[in-house]
Amino acid sequence: MPTQEECLNSLSELNVIMQVKNLYQTSIMRQALQQQKAPEVHGWVVDLKTGLIKDLHILTKQWKLRSLSFAAF
Repeated sequence: MPTQEECLNSLSELNVIMQVKNLYQTSIMRQALQQQKAPEVHGWVVDLKTGLIKDLHILTKQWKLRSLSFAAF
């Protein structure tokens, strides 16, 4: 069974993933995607005990494609 700390860490990681996804749904990002000028977005979390950054390796390709298809309507 995971500890409370492990649960909170997982929740933090899920929050970062959702915020990256939310960025791809903004009108500014959709416009940049259409113009093929969108920035690369990364999802990182910081371990407060160690100070180390953890890259969540979020694959955004499917979100980019979805954003483009929604922008066409």
